[in-house]
Amino acid sequence: MGAFGAYVAIETADIVLMANSPAKIVEATEVGKKTYQDCLAEYYFGNVNQRFIYPTGNI
Repeated sequence: MGAFGAYVAIETADIVLMANSPAKIVEATEVGKKTYQDCLAEYYFGNVNQRFIYPTGNI
């Protein structure tokens, strides 16, 4: 793969391994799952606050 092909592959990839360790894929997957769970929690608690706490004025 030439220099341009490598650049295109890096730009279009979701995950790019910069080390020769396939175990990093497992670590990246775990980080992604934790981030997704954090996003869901923020979304849920943000909606609860917006719908029930703020309209009543009890902050």
